[in-house]
Amino acid sequence: MYLITEDFVKSSIKKYLQEKGWSNRYHEAPLSGRGADIIVKNDKAERWYFIEAKGESEKRGVNTNNIIFALGQICSRMKVIASNAYLYGIALPQPLALKAIIKILHKFVKHNTLKVLSVDKNGNVEEYSGAKIKRMIEKGPK
Repeated sequence: MYLITEDFVKSSIKKYLQEKGWSNRYHEAPLSGRGADIIVKNDKAERWYFIEAKGESEKRGVNTNNIIFALGQICSRMKVIASNAYLYGIALPQPLALKAIIKILHKFVKHNTLKVLSVDKNGNVEEYSGAKIKRMIEKGPK
């Protein structure tokens, strides 16, 4: 079984952000570091993006905990000032990201500028925001 590691998630997110114009000021914390795993500023938009990344485990319980830990860690970093000045995200391997989307309430995502960034085994990134998550929840599981 191929597992998507946290380092792979972070490098895929870095590439994705650079393609989206978020490469101006990029900082990546080491695995044992403090603070958000990825902090990046887009000078054109005058906006900071804080992202907590997690990898995949062979153990299902660890994967569920990774989703919960990522949410807890990013929520603890949320600021209540200038809602358009900050974006927050959790970056997860695709199977975990889809599970997280179902568990996250649309209103929480919408009102807290939280995004879910899904990384597949090829390093492709898909970004889910409030409206996209709402549509997925309304459709229900496949």
